[in-house]
Amino acid sequence: MQHMGWSKPRIECFVALLLALLRVQRMDLSRLAVAMDDKTLMASRYRRLRRFFCQVRFDYDALARL
Repeated sequence: MQHMGWSKPRIECFVALLLALLRVQRMDLSRLAVAMDDKTLMASRYRRLRRFFCQVRFDYDALARL
């Protein structure tokens, strides 16, 4: 993900999000936060997902090159 310019924690959040999305099959942040395999509090996981979507902008050209 160096092409994306993402840090390791951001990549880990993205991977956890994708895995939770495969389990839940819905784009509901509350359900995704519950489905994430993490030892943190559910409220913390929910806030992390909200921050992720507020801060991350996808470079679709870079994604297409992966």
